[in-house]
Amino acid sequence: MTATISKKKKIYLLALGGTISCVPKENDVEFYNRPTIDINHHLGHLPLCDDSLEIIAEQYSQQISHEIREDDLIHTLKKVQMTIDSKEYDGIVIVQGTNAIEEASYLTNIVIKNEIPIIYTGSLKPANSLGFDGMRNLFNAINLASSLEAKKRGVLLTFNDCIYSARDVIKVNPSSLDAFSGNEFSLLGYLKGSQPYFRMMNSYKHTYLSDFDIRNINKLPEVCIVYGHLGMQPMFIETAIDNGVKGIISAGMGTGYQSKIIHEALARATSKGIVVVRCSRTGQGIVGRDPTIDDKFGFIAGGTLSPQKARILLAVALTNTSNQNKIQQYFFEY
Repeated sequence: MTATISKKKKIYLLALGGTISCVPKENDVEFYNRPTIDINHHLGHLPLCDDSLEIIAEQYSQQISHEIREDDLIHTLKKVQMTIDSKEYDGIVIVQGTNAIEEASYLTNIVIKNEIPIIYTGSLKPANSLGFDGMRNLFNAINLASSLEAKKRGVLLTFNDCIYSARDVIKVNPSSLDAFSGNEFSLLGYLKGSQPYFRMMNSYKHTYLSDFDIRNINKLPEVCIVYGHLGMQPMFIETAIDNGVKGIISAGMGTGYQSKIIHEALARATSKGIVVVRCSRTGQGIVGRDPTIDDKFGFIAGGTLSPQKARILLAVALTNTSNQNKIQQYFFEY
């Protein structure tokens, strides 16, 4: 009998910097210098099986994630799409800082055409600090990217042995290893050892099912977020209108409501062709269409997206259409 030789899984690892590449001033303090550590340094200390995995790693940039610009992200995602189109790889791992990982991973989820796993990860603690979580997260991300179970599930994140969907994950705590929300939508499963265990499936359109394509996007239109609060005045909305924004995300109170004067200011925006989307400032829950508000003022209901992800979807949607009915459909589907 001829023995079956298993093909090595080939993983492309794209490192963008973030806390995982930073060194603290002292190993017991929270402050640290800018990213300097090459991802290959961490890879050299991981217990990965050379017989089954081939990892091609590239330290593409060294940025703190909240300093990443949309132009940087678009350029990076075009590179990711080209890598996928080469058909050389079985999975992609993207390592970056966690401050903007919600938006980056969600944009990837709706504009990259692929069926292979794309996994985002990073760390909450800097290298050499007490409790450094980067090595475990990186190990899990590589194993998840090489697993058949992760195919066709859209873009995923892994932190603290959990598997999250890029669409619904929310960073809810900036100073804990358990930083990402395990709400009823985002937590898809867990990793135990090197094996992923999925319990749920993402039911929204993503990646290979998406109407959007990074190859057709070179710049995103300007969309801003206005944060609702007691005593809010219309000046921020008026400024947005005067500066020619294409869309406004209204992060309202409760299920996306603002005061009468704010709704009227937002209605003035819609009258000038600006698309307004209602979301909840809580970042969770469901904002459905309220005919007395949305039909009256011409607003879009944000569904279950957080304000920051609604901003990403609206910007991408506006590269395809300005039709409000179609954009509302996108918010139901994505």
